[in-house]
Amino acid sequence: SRIHTKSNLDASALTLALQSKEIDWAGIQTSDLPLFENNPEYEVLTYNPGRVYYLYLNPGYTFTEDDALRKALTCAFDREAILNGIYSGRGTATKGIFPEDSAYYTAQAGGIDYNIDQAKQILADAGYTDTDADGFLEKDDEKVHLKILCYSANNFPMLSEVLQAELKEIGIDSE
Repeated sequence: SRIHTKSNLDASALTLALQSKEIDWAGIQTSDLPLFENNPEYEVLTYNPGRVYYLYLNPGYTFTEDDALRKALTCAFDREAILNGIYSGRGTATKGIFPEDSAYYTAQAGGIDYNIDQAKQILADAGYTDTDADGFLEKDDEKVHLKILCYSANNFPMLSEVLQAELKEIGIDSE
């Protein structure tokens, strides 16, 4: 006869509340689905929400205004590994904003394939070097450092950690 709702719970709190039977329904993170999928106490309904996760780069920032660095970044992120590792393979890794089955997809908008060696070579060709042997690159005597900002839903904190590790692979310091 009535519904009681709760809002603004973080993703982990939602999962814990569902597990403890404090709540009866929740939209949870994809990475938490395995906790419920083969459990007869829960009915799992999934659908493709048509949501796209992508990165914005600030083209006015010291380093990201450099075309070479932006191109290297597009090579540095393993979209398939991210999709499988963080989102349990639920979705489509794309090279552009829209997946191939989208009405808005165009082949011309396709990006660059994941390739760590290519990313490193692009940076080296553009004059990025590790002059102080700390494992991180400098350009024009300034250490390359990027800041990753995200909100707490949709496994974005975990995604940020993966991006940070992948940036480190190509010699870019980030937080």
